[in-house]
Amino acid sequence: MVQTLKDSVIAVIYGGRSAERDVSMQSGPLVAEGLRSKGFNVVELDLYGPDASFDPIVQLQSIEFDLAFIALHGGEGEDGRVQALLEMLGKPYTGSSPLSCGLAMDKVLTKRFWSGIGIPTPAYLSFVNHADADVIEQQMSYPMIVKPSREGSTIGINKAMNRSEAR
Repeated sequence: MVQTLKDSVIAVIYGGRSAERDVSMQSGPLVAEGLRSKGFNVVELDLYGPDASFDPIVQLQSIEFDLAFIALHGGEGEDGRVQALLEMLGKPYTGSSPLSCGLAMDKVLTKRFWSGIGIPTPAYLSFVNHADADVIEQQMSYPMIVKPSREGSTIGINKAMNRSEAR
């Protein structure tokens, strides 16, 4: 007998430890509800749960599922860590590969990649700890967008109109 997707158990994984946990805690249950309304068998998993000491490997091994729907936002949900863990466990999942996720989550690495293959991107500067306002003003002009390299698309974003706002 051939197993169909509707006969499978889909694990909707949400929560996580990132700054976007609250968003994931809203979207994950909505995804699960939508899948159930279409007749799919769903198990929900709040990765790391209310206690950040939970081991995600133990959590993933504690439930039976055939496919993971990743509804994590930011952090381990978008940077490839959960995808790599699922691959190690031999579980298929939605979304991109660990390498693709890791590349896309790191904005500086992504810009270097695109530039390296000839795709133009806006000018940028990258700093490891704190931005150097003198260097910024020598090479860029205001207004500018300032954001962390490894957060979600809008987490920590700031439109700087002058030196004091370029933090």
